[in-house]
Amino acid sequence: MRITGITVSNFLGLPHFQHALTEPVLFVAGGNGDGKSSLLQAVRFALTGAMPRGVTRVADRNLLLTEGASKGYVQVEVDGNPLRRTVSTAKLTGDAPESPHLDLCLEASQFARLDDKDRRKLLFAIAGVKANGEAVSEQMKAQGIRADIIQDLLPRLRAGFEAAAAHARDKATEARGAWRAVSGENYGSTKAEGWAATVEVEEPDQAAIDEHAAAIADLRARVAPLHAAIAKVEAMLPPDKLAELQAQSDGQGKAEGDLAMAQQVYDDTAAAVAKLQVQLQPGASGGVPCPCCGKSIRIDGQRLVAATESDGTDVQKVRNDLAAAKVRAHDANTQLQVARRALACAQAAASTLANLPEAPTDEELRAPDLLADVNELLQQHERAHRALLDARAQHERAKHRTEQAARHHHDAAAWKLAEENLAPEGIPSILLARALDPVNATLAAAASVAGWRPAAVTRDITLTYGGRPYALVSESEQWRADAMFAAAIAELAGARILMLDRFDVLSPLARGDALDWMDHLVAEGHVDTVIVAGTLKERPDLGEGVDVVWLGAAA
Repeated sequence: MRITGITVSNFLGLPHFQHALTEPVLFVAGGNGDGKSSLLQAVRFALTGAMPRGVTRVADRNLLLTEGASKGYVQVEVDGNPLRRTVSTAKLTGDAPESPHLDLCLEASQFARLDDKDRRKLLFAIAGVKANGEAVSEQMKAQGIRADIIQDLLPRLRAGFEAAAAHARDKATEARGAWRAVSGENYGSTKAEGWAATVEVEEPDQAAIDEHAAAIADLRARVAPLHAAIAKVEAMLPPDKLAELQAQSDGQGKAEGDLAMAQQVYDDTAAAVAKLQVQLQPGASGGVPCPCCGKSIRIDGQRLVAATESDGTDVQKVRNDLAAAKVRAHDANTQLQVARRALACAQAAASTLANLPEAPTDEELRAPDLLADVNELLQQHERAHRALLDARAQHERAKHRTEQAARHHHDAAAWKLAEENLAPEGIPSILLARALDPVNATLAAAASVAGWRPAAVTRDITLTYGGRPYALVSESEQWRADAMFAAAIAELAGARILMLDRFDVLSPLARGDALDWMDHLVAEGHVDTVIVAGTLKERPDLGEGVDVVWLGAAA
């Protein structure tokens, strides 16, 4: 930004000023109250619209007018283009310079007055270093942080690196706790790296498991036929039972004869009972009065005939004979039932003998002993098979625990890596270094050229001069630091203009070094224009390369 002309009308203590710059370095000199600072504030007002300290309200902008004046303006020719701003309204005519940090180059002491947050923001901006989510994400990727962890952390970065680091620390602690829960041991990064769950039994071979399984299947297939053979053997009748059945079967003919005889006896006794019962019926023996005539009548076969005295029967004797006949008939019936049952038993025995199953073979007779052997062998294989399956299950559980522990350990390590990178000495330090390194390199180069002690910005964003805190150095040392800070901003931010007041704070010997440094800034293309003001008793003779303006009473 090359300034070639300045015109001021009624701005603060400068009622009128006009000057065409002949050199890139303009030195404004004069006595106290001659308008030097007013000239610098006017240039600043024209370029940025910023009002001097003490004037904070827009309504007080008229206070910038020279006492007694009703209007005023400041015009600065920048790169050949006039830029004019009215004092009372701050209305701008012309295109304002596009430099967001221009004001810090026009009032050098501002940089030291910034708070840490604004100073950090400025340093990142002029160094072209971004600290947004995308930039931090890329940096985390470069540091080997897992993609899922980056996605988890990005929303928390809005609250700052400290909040994100605290979250990563909590997640690492959580992962270590999960590792302890799985392993049952205290966590240690070295221990956890190669930790594996142990199993006391040897891991079984699948072939051995398959061998026992095949044997079990074969033995179980043999059990059912053996049970069938045993059932067949158990179904056999013992010899005494067979002899009993044979004897019953052999007695079938006799039983049939006995039944026929018992049947005949029963039939005879039953007939005798019936005959006697007939004799006791009314009219069957002796006479009875006729219901019509009253004479005695009796039954003779199918006829009713008159009864005579010789027809009378001994009823009591018939009754006694009937009772005896009934006893004989009852006994005969009992014997008949016994004969029938004896014949049924003989027939059943014959049928059983006729339908006996085929006699078991010798091998079937040995089935109980064979089954005992098979069951014993089956139990042995089942026990061995269960033991192998249990061993395999133990190894599978151990493998699962090992995998779980490894996953938790990797999570703990990954979150720990994230925590370390989000700590002040991690990514913030890397990003800050990218922002500070070019600034401090520029400051060191300036100090080397001027022969001054170096000004610097530390990692905690504090300012130093010659290694000492800025606030503790002398006024002239602070001026040197402010000048170098402003020059570095002008160069790195692209403003390419430097404006310095209170040049007279330097000792006469130090002023030459300062002017040489300003010449160097212009000659090397770091800035296009330098405007410096100082209180002097007379107009200085600074030689070629420096345009001198005297605002004092006498030139």
